[in-house]
Amino acid sequence: MTASPTPAELLCEVAALRRRARAQRHAYWFPLVLFGLISALAAPLYIQPPRGPDGADATTGSAGLARVLGGDDQATAEPRLIYWLVALSAGFAATVWWYRRHAQRAGVQTPTRGYVIAGLASGAVVISLPYWLGLASTTYTGAVAVQPIEMAIYRGAIAFFVIAVGLCVLARLERSPGLAVVAALHAGSAVFAAAYDLENLVLRLGWSPRGDEWRYAGLPNVLLPALVLLVGGGIAAAVQLRNRAKA
Repeated sequence: MTASPTPAELLCEVAALRRRARAQRHAYWFPLVLFGLISALAAPLYIQPPRGPDGADATTGSAGLARVLGGDDQATAEPRLIYWLVALSAGFAATVWWYRRHAQRAGVQTPTRGYVIAGLASGAVVISLPYWLGLASTTYTGAVAVQPIEMAIYRGAIAFFVIAVGLCVLARLERSPGLAVVAALHAGSAVFAAAYDLENLVLRLGWSPRGDEWRYAGLPNVLLPALVLLVGGGIAAAVQLRNRAKA
């Protein structure tokens, strides 16, 4: 006759079952890779247009939503606006589809409704913040308190913050420290890319642009947040596959 398990053993078994269920539920590698690809594919839109005969930019002065999501340059702001509106909407929708598909296989579901509501609401706040601060026009405010946000708008980096907010919400719903770390690193890279010309680092590595090569100087500011997501997604995929193999 086998002895009945003690309360301590029962608690240990429950804790182990909870850990296995949580490991089976985690599937955040997909949104990391997805939004990493979305960010990387936006890079061609951040190549500056050729300068005019006098050496000045061909067109400047975007405003409104085109400036918030697309940046200050009128020639590139509208294409970026269209891209980000379509890509972000598709990214959120694909993430919900992925988690529902994963739930059917794993039997444990992350609450995607909360992710959609919280993610879209937070994204709306991030996008509308420049309007509240009066930064959506072409007029430069010069206020120190809003300069970081204005620099993000100038470089067309607000979309990276929308992605970062969505990932932070997803990390909370997943209760995943790993996703929280990647989301924090991505948010930090977005702040860095918005506040600093990463081309300076490339120049120190030996790049010497000539002529129209300066048109590509803004690409590092786009590719850094994308690289963080792609590397984080690759590591997450490997870890999650290993955890499922052990379960």
